[in-house]
Amino acid sequence: AEYLEQLETLRTAGVRVGLAPHSVRACPRDWLEELGAYAARESLPLHVHADEQPREIEECVAEHGIRPVELLAEAGCLGPHATVVHATHANGHELDLLAESGARVCVCPTTEANLGDGFVPAEKICERGIGMCIGSDSNVRIDPLEELRELEGIARRRAGRRNVISVSTLLCCGADEGAAALGLERWPDVEVDLENPALVGIEPQDIHAALVFGCSAEVLS
Repeated sequence: AEYLEQLETLRTAGVRVGLAPHSVRACPRDWLEELGAYAARESLPLHVHADEQPREIEECVAEHGIRPVELLAEAGCLGPHATVVHATHANGHELDLLAESGARVCVCPTTEANLGDGFVPAEKICERGIGMCIGSDSNVRIDPLEELRELEGIARRRAGRRNVISVSTLLCCGADEGAAALGLERWPDVEVDLENPALVGIEPQDIHAALVFGCSAEVLS
């Protein structure tokens, strides 16, 4: 109740807000149910971590008898307004629940690598038509192009082949899906420095691929 009161104070002051109950291991089920209902009723973004590490899943099953995304579904925390952060170890049934509800997944590849969390099932997420965006989570290095590059790298390692996620889809993860996860129509436009050494001499039709696979955020403004 105190949390929602503080949130309402911010809303009244004109601040854009969303709800972020950290995870099923941080919030009791009745909290998740109340926050999920509030987010749905007020059409506010809701972000929650789930299936980040095996231990989290084991403890959730031990306490609730179901896996984290299954618990979120039962607690009313899934839907088009919801974003599940990580989903690194989500199984097929949990991914189906995300697809059926219209929820998104926010992957944080460099953080997941730093923490040794594992590889997100990126190809399976794409196959189900689940919206996917990128985040930084705990990482001190903020570079969306590095996140996109690592996301495709993970997909290639899991699939054993190249070109698993198209460049256009990767850029959509970095832009459109990210904006939608925050309840925005779109991000402000960014400019690309075509005079940067990483892009000099690149043919126009190859700029997007060069951005994802050969550049860092220093080319963006």
